Amino acid sequence: MNHAIACTLAAVAAAVSFSAAAENFPAKPIRLVVPFAPGGPNDFVARLFSEKLPSTLGQSIIVDNRGGAGGNIAHAIVARAAPDGYTLGVFSSTFVVNPSLFGKNAGYDPVREFTPVLHVASSPAVIVTHPSLPAKSVKQLIAASHTMPLAYASGGIGTVGHLGGEMLKTMARIKMEHVAYKGSGPALIDVMANNVPVGFTAVSTAVPHIKTGRLNAIAVTSLKRIAALPAVATVAESGFPGYDLANFIGIAAPAGTSPDNVRILHARMSAVIAQDDFRERMAVQGFETTGGTPDEFRQYIAKETAKWGPVVLAAGMKPE
Repeated sequence: MNHAIACTLAAVAAAVSFSAAAENFPAKPIRLVVPFAPGGPNDFVARLFSEKLPSTLGQSIIVDNRGGAGGNIAHAIVARAAPDGYTLGVFSSTFVVNPSLFGKNAGYDPVREFTPVLHVASSPAVIVTHPSLPAKSVKQLIAASHTMPLAYASGGIGTVGHLGGEMLKTMARIKMEHVAYKGSGPALIDVMANNVPVGFTAVSTAVPHIKTGRLNAIAVTSLKRIAALPAVATVAESGFPGYDLANFIGIAAPAGTSPDNVRILHARMSAVIAQDDFRERMAVQGFETTGGTPDEFRQYIAKETAKWGPVVLAAGMKPE
């Protein structure tokens, strides 16, 4: 057989085989790796997808919580996974902050080692206090910091809660010790136990405890008030104009994942986040559903990665 013809036939056969594989995707359950312990915003979104996605994707979803190292363990797990679309990460702002915070020790490159799938949502953090603390507003919290030693809990190093606390310390010129946890859930347990009097945490985690009175909400970190906590002021309107911080939640696959499989995942996940019930349940937890194309999410990741380097440096933030 002519060599050129043989090569052509081989290429056609490979294309047909690849196409058939794409048509059969997914053929087994998909793993969603969460960088933090159960109970935080990443976990909430992952479990909502595990409930909603099987009906549109035709496969079950396994939520795999891999907390530790400020999220770096989970980030690296996904980066090193087979690029077949069966291992995905449910990532948030730590994903783009950690390379600046940890340097080479982060163990991954958010721009080069991942294939963005979907920008799911964004949400601010909320500042909460134990009810026994005599601080029901940002101004009162600042006043309290001048009369007693204060510490604040966050869901981990480099999380929006951590960044929010450091931003307030810098802008208000106050001292508060940072106590990092392996997720928003464990952090709030200690705030509710009054082991740490203040928490900078995800709205989704805090809302149920705010409603029961186990926590006081004193401010949210977005520029505008949010539907989940309409009576809670923003830090900006509490005397710090320009204070604006939000967490993002997005889905990413390892670099090199088949574009066809990414298109399938993106289409099915986009259909899920378009559901009224999904959006309503996200809104109750303080999330604003985002959406968009994988390429738009890629640009967002690159922009956010570049953005946080100067912020981390200016705040003098270091891994703990």
